[in-house]
Amino acid sequence: TWPRAEDLYVVRSGLAGFTEKTVQYVHWLLDASTGQAIATSTAVAVSLDLIARKVVPIPAERIPQMQQNVIAGLTA
Repeated sequence: TWPRAEDLYVVRSGLAGFTEKTVQYVHWLLDASTGQAIATSTAVAVSLDLIARKVVPIPAERIPQMQQNVIAGLTA
């Protein structure tokens, strides 16, 4: 059956990985009572230099923390 407006949902998101200039996130929408996946999505984020209008690398000081937060094998 299709989800109804009054159903309760849980959103779970995680860091799937990153490269020098991109960050990949995965999001899962779950039925709160059954845990069944209703929808998934993958998002790619970049940081922009708004003046140069170019993608900029992830700052080196952020990489160790990001490495700790990657969830190995996470897919949508």
